[in-house]
Amino acid sequence: MHTLLLQNLQQLGGFASKGFTESERNLHLNVGLHRYIKQRYTGNNPRKVSVEGDLKRTADLSGLVTIKDGLVSVTNTTHVANADIFTLPGYETPTPNPNKFMLYMYSQSAFHLGGGDTFKWIGNRLVAHNDLHKYIANHANDPVIEEPLVLFISGKIMIIRGPNDTVTDVELFYIEQPTAITSGSSEYVGMPEHTHEEIVELTSAILMGRTERKGYAISQEELKQTE
Repeated sequence: MHTLLLQNLQQLGGFASKGFTESERNLHLNVGLHRYIKQRYTGNNPRKVSVEGDLKRTADLSGLVTIKDGLVSVTNTTHVANADIFTLPGYETPTPNPNKFMLYMYSQSAFHLGGGDTFKWIGNRLVAHNDLHKYIANHANDPVIEEPLVLFISGKIMIIRGPNDTVTDVELFYIEQPTAITSGSSEYVGMPEHTHEEIVELTSAILMGRTERKGYAISQEELKQTE
């Protein structure tokens, strides 16, 4: 990937490409790697398609998708009124590893509804902090929460539930951080081999400043080719 990056920069007119040190190339390639993943996840790309709507994107990122269950535990859970707070993977003490968790995809909660014996998995609804009042407040101050609500708070995930519901388990689907690109490794980043060239192409465009300038129509065409 280092060699291909230098070749691309030279072809694009990067006269200073030989001046990049090995550590600088590692840094820029990893920036491109993270941008590549986020583009395919969010749909912020020339095709405007996110991972949920595209089989190629799903396949490209499938190696990074991790399912974490059993989040409910004595040490990992804080119970407050109508809510449970769980520590995200990688943020556990005493040996946190914040680089493990990258992007939230989906989660679901297992409930004993109404405190009885009825057991059911229910998908959680992800909400923004400033939209929470729409779901937990009404004119009688007694809202009915039909599906669990999810908020993120400083390395933790909060699930807001009905007052008579008990969460017995939580499954979290997320994209984990890819293996960092280094010149001394096999440079496998947990993604299919065909994506490596696309990552280099995007990194080259970023370094040339072409992804940030509206006047570079050529660069947009180059990015579309990687799509």
